[in-house]
Amino acid sequence: MAHILIVDDSNLERKKFSLVLANENHRLTFASTGEDGITMAFEGKPDLIIMDFIMPDIDGVQATDYLKSNDATKNIPIIMVTSIRQKEEIVKAIKSGVNDFIIKPFKREQLIEKINYQLKNK
Repeated sequence: MAHILIVDDSNLERKKFSLVLANENHRLTFASTGEDGITMAFEGKPDLIIMDFIMPDIDGVQATDYLKSNDATKNIPIIMVTSIRQKEEIVKAIKSGVNDFIIKPFKREQLIEKINYQLKNK
């Protein structure tokens, strides 16, 4: 069982992740802002973070950049979830250190496959 932190400002998206991952036996925690996500990553030391790209305070790229530049959190795999399809935005996220990407809307199998891959190769 892995601890997965889901950082997304949308209550609907957080519920969707809960439903999709309900039978996967992971412990899920949630943050609704990038700042809360950073705090929870430091406090909870999750095994994996699922990070939304667009959030109101600091975006997923800024949060990822911060987490990947800190020794305490730099080895936590981060999967970025976004509806953005512009190449330059995706490149910016990759440069920040995300380990993988999922474009919304995503399929359950795709999310679980990416999670399992990141946890196995951590």
